Amino acid sequence: MNAAPTLLPQKDKYEQLLAKYDWSSPFPPRGYQFGLGRGAKAFSTSAELSSAVGAAAAPFLLSTPETSGLLDALDRLEEKRQKRRRDDAKGARQAATAHESKKPKTLLSMEDLATVGSGVAGHSLVRRKARTEDMDVVDNHVFADETSVVTAGDLLRSQTFTTNQTLENILGMGSPTEQTTWITHSRAFREMGLSKKAHQTLIEGCRLTGSKGPLIWKERLEHTQDPAAKRQLLEEAVKACSGCEELWLLLLEHEPPHGQLHWLQQAVMVCPSSEKLWLRVLLHISAPRDQKKIIRKALEVTPKLPSLWAMLARLESYETGKAIFNAAAAEHLSLQIIVEAAKFEEFHLSSRIKEGKRTEEGSLRELGNERIQQFVHQAVGSFLIVDEEKSRREWLEVARAAAFERYVLTSAYMYLYFVSDRKTKSLFVPATWIEDIVALVPDIWRTHETVCAMWAAMLILHQIHGKPLCGGTHIKEKEVEVMTVALRLASSVAIDAALSALLKHMSFTDASNLGNQSVEEEEEELGRPGTTELALSPPNGTTTSATAASNTLPLPLTCVFLCTLLHMPWLTTAEVTIRIAKVLYDRGFYEGASHVLRLSISQHPTNCFLFPAAAKTLLAIGREKEAVDMLLRGTELVSAESDIVWVKLAVHQRSKHKDILPLIDKALCLFPKSEKLWLLRLEAEGARIKRLLDDAAMRGVSTLPFIIELRQIYTKALSEANCRFSPTVWCYVGERLESVLLSNASAARALLLEGVVVCGQQQPNKKAEIQAAFGLARCQVERMHSGRETALEVVKETLQLLPKNNGSFTVPVGELVSLSIDLEAPAARGRAAAQAVQHWHVRDPLVFGSIAKVYHAAGKYDKALEQAMKAVKMSEGSCGDAVALWLKLASLTAYRRLVKALMCIEDEGELSNTEEPIPMSLMLSWLWNQIALDSDDSCNATDAGSNKQHTPKINGGPLWVLVARIKDPSNVTLLGYRDSVESMLQEVMDLIEL
Repeated sequence: MNAAPTLLPQKDKYEQLLAKYDWSSPFPPRGYQFGLGRGAKAFSTSAELSSAVGAAAAPFLLSTPETSGLLDALDRLEEKRQKRRRDDAKGARQAATAHESKKPKTLLSMEDLATVGSGVAGHSLVRRKARTEDMDVVDNHVFADETSVVTAGDLLRSQTFTTNQTLENILGMGSPTEQTTWITHSRAFREMGLSKKAHQTLIEGCRLTGSKGPLIWKERLEHTQDPAAKRQLLEEAVKACSGCEELWLLLLEHEPPHGQLHWLQQAVMVCPSSEKLWLRVLLHISAPRDQKKIIRKALEVTPKLPSLWAMLARLESYETGKAIFNAAAAEHLSLQIIVEAAKFEEFHLSSRIKEGKRTEEGSLRELGNERIQQFVHQAVGSFLIVDEEKSRREWLEVARAAAFERYVLTSAYMYLYFVSDRKTKSLFVPATWIEDIVALVPDIWRTHETVCAMWAAMLILHQIHGKPLCGGTHIKEKEVEVMTVALRLASSVAIDAALSALLKHMSFTDASNLGNQSVEEEEEELGRPGTTELALSPPNGTTTSATAASNTLPLPLTCVFLCTLLHMPWLTTAEVTIRIAKVLYDRGFYEGASHVLRLSISQHPTNCFLFPAAAKTLLAIGREKEAVDMLLRGTELVSAESDIVWVKLAVHQRSKHKDILPLIDKALCLFPKSEKLWLLRLEAEGARIKRLLDDAAMRGVSTLPFIIELRQIYTKALSEANCRFSPTVWCYVGERLESVLLSNASAARALLLEGVVVCGQQQPNKKAEIQAAFGLARCQVERMHSGRETALEVVKETLQLLPKNNGSFTVPVGELVSLSIDLEAPAARGRAAAQAVQHWHVRDPLVFGSIAKVYHAAGKYDKALEQAMKAVKMSEGSCGDAVALWLKLASLTAYRRLVKALMCIEDEGELSNTEEPIPMSLMLSWLWNQIALDSDDSCNATDAGSNKQHTPKINGGPLWVLVARIKDPSNVTLLGYRDSVESMLQEVMDLIEL
């Protein structure tokens, strides 16, 4: 047995401390706190404090009256400490709330922010020791030391102190002779809550530095609310700083109309070089003779004002106006003068047409093109330096301004010469000129007028070449995109004007039926039509003032729209016209879309796709009889693609609950290989046989004759003379007829196995797509008759047969991969989802919907909602299954708080109760808004003249197709669906299994 260890005498705490540190060092030990005698203690952390309470303090806790008093003092100390902590937290919350509610309305400038940043960096946080006066009661006892801590209250007080200290430092900076100093001091006072002091600072700054510029006056104006006080302040400002054009313009904005002329007279006397002020003066002068006098007087004082030269030229005749521009260019040549000369030429094109000076339609166009082109070419050679950013920016700003002033031709030439080859004398642009302009001016798609200028540039090039630049028979997709974007960005007023001009032309043509009669709406080189009598009237001294010259021109959309439809036969193909009509239809201009399609039908009477589109627009405006007549006209065509007209006619009759079998039989006589017609017939025959089978089962008679009849019908459909090599027909017959209708799994399997061999041999280049389609159909059959495990095996087998490139499938497999996740056992679905996303890199709304279900099952509701939203946005709202899944998750109680936080409706009274469900209409509206905001071209596709929310068209998803089409085929109409979208989404939500 081992001997007991020798007990060493325990050293005193103070002696241990003396032995621990090297006291001969010239510096005290790190962390040492100086004290008196045995009160000196070493530095310890909060962790050491908590760990040493039981070990170090226990030997000293003796059961004596002194110890009891000590414990009572410690208890009181702990209560005070907890109370102080609660008070600090409460004060921090109140201070934070007050800080948020008292945010300054005026932010500091960038220089001020830099100063604040340096001030914060230069001062350390204010620290407060946890040791307080309350600790004196136990100062003679041995404890582990308290650490220096920084609480939340300390941080907030430190931040406030530092901010105020920095603002006080700002008040000591700057020069009293600079306006920015007074502005910065005023903002600092306002930040500190001293609004009156800030106002007095601005007043003093205006008194001392008000004559140096408009900055301090504008700062003071921002903090003045009363309109009369603003007007009085601006009157004081223009007296102190009379040479500032900006202050005069601000004063005019706040003056009533009857008092503006008085101030304008004073303004042009002290600012004679301000073009904007002279233009304001001319707005108040209606007589052209007086306008000429004022313009000449202004040009005598300041001759370098291009807008005034242009206005003076427009008040004269065409020849005199040209002489004025020549004189102005000879003495004061500038980019603006040359561009104004080009605008002058464009302005007089319409007047020369109206005055009958046009002998040939083409000659005047060439003359107009040549004159404007010469001016722009001269401006390019003298003022455009592509390598300099300032020159490029000035050129593009002038081009944009010309488009906004309706001078679409001048703007178009400026854009063309911006990307043209400078080495050639003639206008020569690369085939990628649209892409080049978009790369150089990315925001050009955001403005309707600039896109119209690009449209006009495209028309100019096509007029020069006489055919599409690509050399083919079709125009490029980028050119069609220019047209559609211009229409989407156009205001309702612009579209109405263009459609009115088109209708006027069509009515005139229908009334006259004379090919040699000149149409009055065809103005200038782009066939510019006028929408009103004012737009068609020539400029003269009694009706057209110089300031309203551009307002007499047609809108840019009217010019390019009619020129494209009426004078560009190689541009207005049926495909282009349908795209244009679709944009008009989506914008709600149904009658306008109908006019466009009628015009296209007159130009392309044998195109079968125009008749269903025209019928749809007629139905939208309530002309059902005319729509049916339009479809019947289309059935007279005999081209191979004309079966689409029969299909649309059958769909319309089916939506009216009419028997379509006679119509389909007649159509199949003309188009025996039409896949769509056979699918319609098989669907109708299946519905008829189902009724007969139900009736026979109720009467107890044999159903075999009806089954044999149905099989004879689909055998005929699968014959070589009809649709033997159509995978869609094979899959429909096997899945919908044999499996679902007749419940014959063996026959369905045999049909699908035979079909994949037949179609694969006939179309070897589409073997992967065929494998995927038949695999999906086989999966549905096995899922219905054999269970989930067998269906999963079929899905895995199909996915293994499909080709991959770098681990990703080369054909769309979204539904298959989604089934591979949903059909797995719950414990293995996470692994299947990871394989789909990480290894196969499948990006499909259905797949992300399945992943959302996996997260939901795991209880990660925020992740589930995020994946469901990702699925909706990926399909842009067109996948009904994805939309219904998000709505179903959002309607669950576990998601309600998350959804309300997303929709920012926590504080609304009617929805503040967490137990109250959110209405589907509200969630759906918010969802459509999120899709519109997330779309890349949302800015481009915004209707500038309408606040109507764009609703995506749902047309995809297996469950959506089942509810919207398969369950009741008559639900499908030419305009969409008969049932409401909300009701169909509710049915899909009921079918979704989480």
